[in-house]
Amino acid sequence: MFRLVDHTADLAIEATGATRDEALAEAALGLTAVLTGREDVHRLGRPEREVRFVIETPDLDALVVAFLAELLWLHESEDILWLGGGVRVEEGAGGMLRAVAAGNGVVHDAARHGRGVEVKAVTYHGLQFKPEGPGWKLWVLLDI
Repeated sequence: MFRLVDHTADLAIEATGATRDEALAEAALGLTAVLTGREDVHRLGRPEREVRFVIETPDLDALVVAFLAELLWLHESEDILWLGGGVRVEEGAGGMLRAVAAGNGVVHDAARHGRGVEVKAVTYHGLQFKPEGPGWKLWVLLDI
Protein backbone atom coordinates (compact mmCIF):
# COMPACT_ATOMS: atom_id res chain seq x y z
CA MET A 1 0.00 0.00 0.00
CA PHE A 2 1.18 3.52 -0.70
CA ARG A 3 -0.09 7.00 -0.01
CA LEU A 4 1.03 10.41 -1.21
CA VAL A 5 1.90 13.01 1.41
CA ASP A 6 2.11 16.76 0.73
CA HIS A 7 5.33 18.22 2.13
CA THR A 8 5.81 21.99 1.84
CA ALA A 9 6.63 22.51 -1.87
CA ASP A 10 7.43 18.82 -2.41
CA LEU A 11 5.58 15.52 -2.33
CA ALA A 12 6.41 12.35 -0.39
CA ILE A 13 5.56 8.74 -0.99
CA GLU A 14 4.88 6.60 2.06
CA ALA A 15 4.83 2.91 1.18
CA THR A 16 4.42 -0.19 3.30
CA GLY A 17 4.73 -3.88 2.64
CA ALA A 18 5.16 -7.19 4.39
CA THR A 19 8.76 -7.25 3.10
CA ARG A 20 11.23 -4.63 1.98
CA ASP A 21 10.69 -5.86 -1.60
CA GLU A 22 6.95 -5.20 -1.33
CA ALA A 23 7.45 -1.76 0.20
CA LEU A 24 9.84 -0.78 -2.60
CA ALA A 25 7.39 -2.10 -5.22
CA GLU A 26 4.60 -0.02 -3.64
CA ALA A 27 6.80 3.10 -3.73
CA ALA A 28 7.29 2.50 -7.46
CA LEU A 29 3.51 2.46 -7.93
CA GLY A 30 3.37 5.65 -5.88
CA LEU A 31 5.76 7.31 -8.33
CA THR A 32 3.50 6.27 -11.22
CA ALA A 33 0.56 7.80 -9.35
CA VAL A 34 2.44 11.07 -8.99
CA LEU A 35 3.36 11.13 -12.69
CA THR A 36 -0.21 10.41 -13.84
CA GLY A 37 -2.24 12.10 -11.12
CA ARG A 38 -4.11 8.80 -10.66
CA GLU A 39 -3.72 6.59 -7.63
CA ASP A 40 -5.49 3.65 -9.31
CA VAL A 41 -2.39 2.79 -11.32
CA HIS A 42 -3.51 -0.80 -11.93
CA ARG A 43 -6.31 0.62 -14.08
CA LEU A 44 -4.05 2.56 -16.44
CA GLY A 45 -4.39 -0.10 -19.10
CA ARG A 46 -2.83 -3.26 -20.34
CA PRO A 47 0.94 -3.57 -20.18
CA GLU A 48 2.64 -2.81 -23.46
CA ARG A 49 6.19 -3.73 -22.66
CA GLU A 50 8.37 -5.52 -20.20
CA VAL A 51 10.59 -3.38 -17.99
CA ARG A 52 13.77 -4.94 -16.58
CA PHE A 53 16.74 -3.37 -14.89
CA VAL A 54 19.23 -3.90 -12.07
CA ILE A 55 20.51 -1.25 -9.65
CA GLU A 56 23.53 -1.75 -7.35
CA THR A 57 24.33 0.57 -4.47
CA PRO A 58 26.33 0.49 -1.23
CA ASP A 59 23.31 0.88 1.10
CA LEU A 60 19.54 0.71 1.34
CA ASP A 61 18.92 4.48 1.17
CA ALA A 62 20.95 4.78 -2.02
CA LEU A 63 19.08 1.78 -3.41
CA VAL A 64 15.70 3.49 -2.90
CA VAL A 65 16.85 6.72 -4.55
CA ALA A 66 18.57 4.96 -7.47
CA PHE A 67 15.63 2.58 -8.07
CA LEU A 68 13.01 5.33 -8.17
CA ALA A 69 15.35 7.59 -10.17
CA GLU A 70 15.69 4.81 -12.77
CA LEU A 71 11.89 4.65 -13.08
CA LEU A 72 11.79 8.43 -13.38
CA TRP A 73 14.48 8.31 -16.09
CA LEU A 74 12.48 5.67 -18.01
CA HIS A 75 9.49 8.00 -17.89
CA GLU A 76 11.45 11.05 -18.99
CA SER A 77 13.48 9.35 -21.72
CA GLU A 78 11.02 6.78 -23.10
CA ASP A 79 7.63 7.89 -21.67
CA ILE A 80 7.35 4.56 -19.85
CA LEU A 81 5.09 4.23 -16.81
CA TRP A 82 5.72 1.39 -14.34
CA LEU A 83 2.52 -0.63 -13.85
CA GLY A 84 3.94 -3.01 -11.30
CA GLY A 85 5.76 -6.27 -11.14
CA GLY A 86 8.52 -7.85 -9.17
CA VAL A 87 11.21 -6.04 -7.29
CA ARG A 88 13.77 -8.11 -5.42
CA VAL A 89 16.44 -6.71 -3.11
CA GLU A 90 19.50 -8.96 -2.79
CA GLU A 91 22.90 -8.90 -1.23
CA GLY A 92 25.59 -8.38 -3.86
CA ALA A 93 29.33 -8.81 -3.93
CA GLY A 94 31.43 -6.74 -1.57
CA GLY A 95 28.50 -5.73 0.64
CA MET A 96 26.64 -4.04 -2.18
CA LEU A 97 22.86 -4.20 -2.41
CA ARG A 98 21.11 -4.96 -5.66
CA ALA A 99 17.53 -4.26 -6.75
CA VAL A 100 16.36 -6.51 -9.56
CA ALA A 101 13.23 -5.17 -11.24
CA ALA A 102 11.10 -7.11 -13.69
CA GLY A 103 7.71 -5.61 -14.35
CA ASN A 104 5.21 -4.22 -16.76
CA GLY A 105 5.17 -0.84 -18.41
CA VAL A 106 3.00 1.21 -20.68
CA VAL A 107 3.83 4.18 -22.90
CA HIS A 108 2.46 7.27 -21.19
CA ASP A 109 -0.43 8.82 -23.07
CA ALA A 110 -1.51 11.90 -21.11
CA ALA A 111 -4.99 11.87 -22.66
CA ARG A 112 -5.56 8.28 -21.58
CA HIS A 113 -3.50 8.01 -18.40
CA GLY A 114 -3.60 11.56 -17.08
CA ARG A 115 -0.83 13.97 -16.31
CA GLY A 116 0.21 14.47 -12.72
CA VAL A 117 3.04 16.65 -11.55
CA GLU A 118 6.55 16.84 -12.93
CA VAL A 119 9.08 15.17 -10.67
CA LYS A 120 12.50 16.78 -10.82
CA ALA A 121 14.30 14.32 -8.57
CA VAL A 122 14.09 11.64 -5.92
CA THR A 123 15.79 12.96 -2.77
CA TYR A 124 17.54 11.66 0.33
CA HIS A 125 15.91 14.34 2.49
CA GLY A 126 14.11 12.63 5.37
CA LEU A 127 14.39 9.23 3.66
CA GLN A 128 13.41 6.33 5.89
CA PHE A 129 13.30 2.66 4.96
CA LYS A 130 13.03 0.39 7.94
CA PRO A 131 11.19 -2.51 9.52
CA GLU A 132 8.04 -1.34 11.27
CA GLY A 133 5.54 -3.57 13.02
CA PRO A 134 5.10 -6.78 11.06
CA GLY A 135 6.51 -5.33 7.82
CA TRP A 136 8.53 -2.53 6.25
CA LYS A 137 7.86 1.18 5.84
CA LEU A 138 9.39 3.49 3.26
CA TRP A 139 9.11 7.30 3.22
CA VAL A 140 10.79 9.16 0.37
CA LEU A 141 10.56 12.81 -0.70
CA LEU A 142 10.20 13.83 -4.35
CA ASP A 143 11.37 17.23 -5.56
CA ILE A 144 8.52 18.57 -7.70
